[in-house]
Amino acid sequence: MDGCYQDSSFGALGMGGASYPGTDLDVQRVTISDTVTSCNYTSWGTKADAAATNRSSYQHRVYVVPSDVNCGWAGLAYISSCPGSLCQAWVKAYDGAPCGFVDAVAHELGHNLGLMHASYDTNNDGSIDCEYCDDSDFMGYAEGNLRPVNGPHRVQMGWVTGAGIIDASGGGTFSLSPLNQPGAPLPQVARILPSTGDPYYVSYRTAIGYDSLLTSTIYSPGVVGEISIHRWPGGITNTRFITSLGDGQVFTDSANDLTIVQNVHSASSVTFTVLTGVAPPTNLKATTSDSQVALSWTASVGAQGYIVKRATAAGGPYAIVAASVVGTGYLDAPLVNGQIYYYVVSAVSGTDESVDSLPVSATPNGVDLMATAVSNSPMLVAPGASFSVSDTVKNNGLGTAGGSTTRYYLSADQQKSAGDVLLGGTRSVPSLGAGQTSSGSATVTIPAAVPSGTYYLLGCADDLNAVTETNETNNCLASATTVQVAAAGPDLVVTVVGNPTTPAAAGGTLKVTDTVKNQGTAAAGAFTVRYYLSVDTQKDGSDVLLTGSRSVSSLSVGQTSNGNLNVRMRR
Repeated sequence: MDGCYQDSSFGALGMGGASYPGTDLDVQRVTISDTVTSCNYTSWGTKADAAATNRSSYQHRVYVVPSDVNCGWAGLAYISSCPGSLCQAWVKAYDGAPCGFVDAVAHELGHNLGLMHASYDTNNDGSIDCEYCDDSDFMGYAEGNLRPVNGPHRVQMGWVTGAGIIDASGGGTFSLSPLNQPGAPLPQVARILPSTGDPYYVSYRTAIGYDSLLTSTIYSPGVVGEISIHRWPGGITNTRFITSLGDGQVFTDSANDLTIVQNVHSASSVTFTVLTGVAPPTNLKATTSDSQVALSWTASVGAQGYIVKRATAAGGPYAIVAASVVGTGYLDAPLVNGQIYYYVVSAVSGTDESVDSLPVSATPNGVDLMATAVSNSPMLVAPGASFSVSDTVKNNGLGTAGGSTTRYYLSADQQKSAGDVLLGGTRSVPSLGAGQTSSGSATVTIPAAVPSGTYYLLGCADDLNAVTETNETNNCLASATTVQVAAAGPDLVVTVVGNPTTPAAAGGTLKVTDTVKNQGTAAAGAFTVRYYLSVDTQKDGSDVLLTGSRSVSSLSVGQTSNGNLNVRMRR
């Protein structure tokens, strides 16, 4: 703790050494008798003072009490009470920390010195979002490790003063040394006085000294290598952490026309820019398609227009491609497919131009949607009938395709043409990245007036032309088999005839089995199945009719009838 205070104060303040259990008088263990049914911390302090030795030699007194005493705090201290008789603080001991968490002790002693909590106000509305969440400072949460105090706390204590503080209120570009660097060659805190609200304090943290422990904090591991932005009204009040910025990141206070941008950092310094006019646009996004890039961004308060700049190398140089854009979007075309483009956008108000936005990159590439699979249709369907089809669509291009619609046709051949019959029913295909596929099914309906005939089923990707493609000739694919479209009616076929089980002489009997199916498009009424002997596999006038038949009352569409009986051969 002594080392952390010396880091924070650049040697101006130390707390002395301490050890436990009692080999150094800086730490004494005493036993007192008092009630613990209520939080009698002042009584415990008074009795501990009486039991201790050499107490008058010390200005600061920290009382470590058991963790199970009836007090609702983990630590407590008088505010701005040193020097004086109330230069006292209390902390609880915990498992593994018999003298209390070391940063809790530093925290409570900080209160004695007049330091208040290191808080969060990440929406910058002037109210505290989280009382202790700025754990880049030991005046935030106690977490079992030590971190030096933040920029405004060092200003409050006089540990950064004079040339160590630079006024950035008028805007410009500034450089800071790390906040924890002793003998820093550059200022360590920048102060900005906005037109409304509390002053801003900008500082820069690197992993030197006790700041090396920042990466193990709960809330603040990201502040290393970034500028920290705080607000603090002055006096014995909380500091409020607003945000931290990495290289190229932007903070904007629209109410005060204030923008802060971290430009570049190193182990020894950071450079940042303060703008007091219009802020750059945020959330710049780029969407690619064939030979073009669509840009969009979030508007800057007070901006009258925007300047779009483009480069073909990361970091520029950037050339202006549009100087007076009204609105929050721009389409850059035509471009070369496969080329990487880099974009930034600045905002303009009168003669003021903001710094550039954060860059985005985009590579325009063509989109090519094609049907790669189409299911076979039923063998026979009637006009007006419906059936299910399935298909697969692939983006064979390198760009991202937006949503599209697949439609289906009946075609006399395997190519889409003007005479093909559009079927009712479609399938929606989602946005597809390069190489991605979408498979699905749809129910289609044949128009009632379609002529009878033999057709192929076509599945056609992006049939409503919602997506601009590099190849519009490969969207359709035909089924492997055909479908017969005919007026509704039954179609009875024998699908199975069993072989005779025993040979029979003239006048003898044979046992036969068969299966009949209605593969038509309407129900069949009653019918009779009869049997013949034939010298070949075709029925003709020379075939011999056997005695005996099987009656079937009816068959619905797709239904089958199985039967067997004994038939007699004529003499």
